[in-house]
Amino acid sequence: MASFLMAAGQIQQGRAAEKEGQAGYKMGLYNKEVQEREARAIEQKASFDSLRQAKRARQKYGEAVVSAATRGAMPGEGAAADIPDEQLAELELENMLIGYEGRTQAARARHQGELDLYEGILAKRRGKQAKKAAYISAGASILTGFAMSGIGGDTGQLTNTGKATQLRY
Repeated sequence: MASFLMAAGQIQQGRAAEKEGQAGYKMGLYNKEVQEREARAIEQKASFDSLRQAKRARQKYGEAVVSAATRGAMPGEGAAADIPDEQLAELELENMLIGYEGRTQAARARHQGELDLYEGILAKRRGKQAKKAAYISAGASILTGFAMSGIGGDTGQLTNTGKATQLRY
């Protein structure tokens, strides 16, 4: 009777481990979705920041051209005329950096989402394996109980042969 109770407990532990694994999998799926939403938000913010910076860049470039013209610089002539073009190049690089950082952060969020999903998949597999191990252990407990109680044949006495304890039927 005790072996049946032990087996029942082992089966319950296996079922609980499986449910815990399923919960871990669902959590991994949820975290992946959260990371994907985060990635989209990062991309949208980077796009907005890029547009805003491009607008500022056009304004600064226009101001630099006007400033150079008021100092008497002619477009395309001399060092003073090159200043607005250099500023424009720097502003374009800044804009490209905003886009690059946005893409990088979004990719990082997506990769984290994939890792979260894989952790969930592993949790689910561990749960299934724990359930299988618990069922096997429960079966072994029941068989041991049968052997110890003498059900199914001889008395099931354990004998010591000097080398190892053997079950004799």
